[in-house]
Amino acid sequence: SPLACALAVLPIADVRNIIIPHKPCLSPLLEPSGLLGEVVRLEACEECERLMAVAAAQPLGGKKGEKHRRALEVHRREHKDIETVPLAELDCEVRKLCETDRPMHALPSREDIETDPTASASNSAAEEPPHMASKQKKRKRVK
Repeated sequence: SPLACALAVLPIADVRNIIIPHKPCLSPLLEPSGLLGEVVRLEACEECERLMAVAAAQPLGGKKGEKHRRALEVHRREHKDIETVPLAELDCEVRKLCETDRPMHALPSREDIETDPTASASNSAAEEPPHMASKQKKRKRVK
């Protein structure tokens, strides 16, 4: 499926910013026990970032640079990258998670609106833009 392909290709930060807001049903894939949990761990690893920065700061032919690059390689072996995730299994899991999710273009049902406690809060927040509210407060103070 296109969603499974996007999950396999995009960095996790982009998955969180682009896909998850529209398909929150896929968020279990990013949990530590999810299919992409190890990929999340790799991309968020501060030790990898630190080792990459130290290795990049060293001259290419130098002994220190080689030592740091080897340390980075050894550390990265502790992680699993997207290449270790079976794409057929990812596709199957995406389809399963999306089965129960309503289509992106579907409107919420009347029951969803009536039982959603945030529905009325979002409507009142949308009535007046913040920049207008501050202008009205200033006018009230001047009078």
